[in-house]
Amino acid sequence: MHRFVHSLLVCLVVVSLGACRPTTPPPPTDPPTNPPADPPPPPPPPPVHEPVKNKELMITDLSVVNDARATGPAGVWSFGGLITAMAGPTAPGTFVKQWLLKWDAAQTINTFPVARRASIRSLVIDPWKARDGQAGATDAAWVPNLANAPFRLLAIVNRLDLNRGDGAAVVENAGEGRFVFGVTDNGGAPLQFTVIFEYEQSATDRAALRGWAQQWHALGTQAFGPGYNTALQQITDRFSGANKAPAKPNGSPLNQIRTNEIALTSPWELREFHIVGSQLQEVPAAQSPDNSLQNTPRLAKFVNDNEADILDRNFTIPAQFDGAAFQAGSSLVPFGFFWRAPAVANNEARHIVSFTSCNGCHHRETNTTSFLHVAPRAAAAEAALSGFLTGVTVTDPIAPATSRTFNDLAERAENLKLLAGEPGAIRVNAIRQSRRSRVH
Repeated sequence: MHRFVHSLLVCLVVVSLGACRPTTPPPPTDPPTNPPADPPPPPPPPPVHEPVKNKELMITDLSVVNDARATGPAGVWSFGGLITAMAGPTAPGTFVKQWLLKWDAAQTINTFPVARRASIRSLVIDPWKARDGQAGATDAAWVPNLANAPFRLLAIVNRLDLNRGDGAAVVENAGEGRFVFGVTDNGGAPLQFTVIFEYEQSATDRAALRGWAQQWHALGTQAFGPGYNTALQQITDRFSGANKAPAKPNGSPLNQIRTNEIALTSPWELREFHIVGSQLQEVPAAQSPDNSLQNTPRLAKFVNDNEADILDRNFTIPAQFDGAAFQAGSSLVPFGFFWRAPAVANNEARHIVSFTSCNGCHHRETNTTSFLHVAPRAAAAEAALSGFLTGVTVTDPIAPATSRTFNDLAERAENLKLLAGEPGAIRVNAIRQSRRSRVH
C-alpha cells in the first residue's frame, strides 16, 4: 500500500512538470487560416458606344471654346498660351510678330510669287498695337501682349484619321490634334480669317495609337462641363504642351499652321507655316499645285503619269515635276474654283488631285460655298460646320452625271471606332484608303 501511494505521488509530480503527455500529437498552436479569398474581378470594359462627334471629333461646344482655358490670357487652349508653348527660345510676342509680318511683304516660295496682303496691318497689327497701348510704336519696338491677341477659339479637333503607318505593325504617328481659331476685328466681331494649329500626336506602335483613340473616345461618355474639360485637357496637353517633342524645332509637336482668309484681300488664300530654326516660316502649301498650272498640259501629264497612285490615294504633290517647280507657294481660291486640265485620261484621278488640294477641298469639289469648313463665330455663338463635314452630295464639275456624297465626320467616327477597338466598325479598308494623301 505504501508502495502504491508513493508511485501515485511520483506520477502526479511528473504530470505537473509536463512529462506525462498523451501519445497523440497536440493540435498546432496556430490553427490554419482560411484560404485567401478570390481576387476581385477586373473592372468591366467601358461601355460600347457610338462616337459622339461633337465630343470626340469636332468639339465646338461653347462650354469648351469659351472656357477659361481658351479665353484666359495664359490659358492652355488660348492663342497666347499655345504660342508661348511653341515659341521655344524666342520671346512669344516676338515669335508671333515675326509670323504676322509675313503677310506684309511679298515673298517667293518654291519660285512662285506670293503677293503682299497689306491689310494685315490695318486689320490685325495696328489694332493690336493700339490695344497694347503702343499705337505709335514701330514694328521693331512693338512688344505684343498676347492677352490682347485677336484670335477666338472655334474648335478643338481630333484628326486620328490622319495617322500614318502600314495599317498593321508599322505606326509612324497617331494623326493630329488641332486648334481652330478665328481672327476678330478691333470690336471682337469675326473676320473671314481662320488659323489652324496642327500638332502631331506621337505614337510608334499600335498600343500607343489605340491609347490615343481610347482616350479621345472616352470623352463621349461624359457630359459637357468641368469634368469633360479636365479630361479633354489631359489629351490636349499631350500634343500641345511645351517641350513635348524634344526632337522637333522648339521642342514643339507642331506640324504646321494653316491659314485661310479673304479678310485681307480677294481672292481667298490658304497659306502654310512650319517652325524652321526657331521661327515660323512660310512654306509651300501641301498637296496643292500652283495656280499657274490650272488647265495646263503639265498638270494633265502629272495626273496621267501618276494615275494608279492617285486612284489608290497614295501620292504627293511634289515640289518639282517634269523639270520645273510644281507645288504652290500659297493656294488661291477664285470663286468657282476646281482643278482641271486638258486630256486627263481619268476624271476620278482629276477629282482626287483637286479634292486633296487646299483650294479644291475648300470650294467646288466639296461645294463649300463659304470656303471654310469651320466658320468664324461671334463670342456667344457656336462655329458652323460645312456640308463636307456634316453631309452633302456634290455634282462633279466636269461630269454632271457623276455625284459624290461627303460626310467626313461620319467617316472619322468609323475610323475612331476601329482604332479604339470598338466592335462593329465598318468600311475599314475604304476608310483607311480615303484618308491617305489627305491633309485637310
